[in-house]
Amino acid sequence: MSLRARVGRHNNTGRQCQNWADDQRTVIKLLNAVPAVQGGAGGSLGGRIVVGIASEALCQAILRFEEWYFPGQRSGFIDPGGPMWRRLVGELPVGREFHIVKHVDKASPVLFTNTTVGTGF
Repeated sequence: MSLRARVGRHNNTGRQCQNWADDQRTVIKLLNAVPAVQGGAGGSLGGRIVVGIASEALCQAILRFEEWYFPGQRSGFIDPGGPMWRRLVGELPVGREFHIVKHVDKASPVLFTNTTVGTGF
């Protein structure tokens, strides 16, 4: 699985990237597979795909993913083979982990530090 060209929109100029339809479908599928609590779209992306134009929802999901894993970068697009693409397909490790928090009751949450479920923050 790979991209032919950039997907998204240049955050600094607002200019759309190439946004081939098949590339948009690939990025949408991958972002939907990442839970929202880990910077992904959590299945929320869908709708019509227009060649050459990434939807506002897709652009915002890309920015959210980018801010989650690459804070401060804010390019607004996913480059074929670039760091965001490699993170999205799981080729780049993430330095921080998070753990399940189980609420026994509303007054005393219990943190299970041995139950690693993913990465983020």
